[in-house]
Amino acid sequence: MKYLITGATGLVGTSLVHALLDRGVEVNYLTTQVKSTPRFSRAREFHWDPVKGLLDTQALEGVSVVIHLAGASIAKPWTKTYKNEIVQSRVEGLNVLAQAIKEGHFPVVKLVSASATGIYPSDLDQVYTEDSSAVAQDFLGEVVQRWETAADQFNKLGIEVIKCRFGLVFSLSSGSLPAMVTPVRWGIGSALGDGQQWQSWIHLGDLTKLLIWCAAEAQPGVYNAVAPNPLRQIDLAQSIARCLRKPFWAPAVPGFALKLILGERSALVLSSQRVSADKVTRAGFVFDFPEITQALTDLLGPTR
Repeated sequence: MKYLITGATGLVGTSLVHALLDRGVEVNYLTTQVKSTPRFSRAREFHWDPVKGLLDTQALEGVSVVIHLAGASIAKPWTKTYKNEIVQSRVEGLNVLAQAIKEGHFPVVKLVSASATGIYPSDLDQVYTEDSSAVAQDFLGEVVQRWETAADQFNKLGIEVIKCRFGLVFSLSSGSLPAMVTPVRWGIGSALGDGQQWQSWIHLGDLTKLLIWCAAEAQPGVYNAVAPNPLRQIDLAQSIARCLRKPFWAPAVPGFALKLILGERSALVLSSQRVSADKVTRAGFVFDFPEITQALTDLLGPTR
């Protein structure tokens, strides 16, 4: 079986490609910047430019599964231009792939598309499952809604569609965890806002494993890609401090200050989504890092 990966050079994509290759899976991947020396020695690299509608269709030859991870980072400032890039980098990639598969009659049977828990409205009490119909009425909600709609067009091509709603992805190499760890290492870890907002997270290793499980075993539909045990922001920050053996005494950073500094992007740290992992666990997926202590010990242990 051959897989095609978009976003292969990002945090999740790099981990996924290596894991697939280690399992003996044949991998093609798409990149907007082809280099003279391929990034992965055992995978085949192909060029695409979704914004311009360009795709080397040789990338799809013999492919059974497409895993779509491409998308501009949401961590950069949300200017009007960059907000458009955030949307288009996710949506246009799917549009280009769907058109190429349709015109070339390629034998793709399954699409696994990244999505995000940002589709759920901020709420301190609600527990969100995949059946929750409410959609956040903000920029992130709009992004995810358009992203998932673009993925759904593959159903019309007779392709099974799986949408994985990522929570915070924890890795030391990049992503959200390094930004959380740095102030704690300096001894100034604190709550953000009142610290009561729920944060749904997943260890990079578990997310990689979950994507492979989705591609190989899962039934079509939506899956929350989060660990079974979300926690409030203050509890997460305190867990990091305990793991690093650092004090946790600094006063909370007021929510209004974060909104003043980050603007609309403050939703990334102040929004509250308590997201359930029950669907994937009932379907048979087993997490290696279901608890935050296990994940942080693996990532921040004494030898790190």
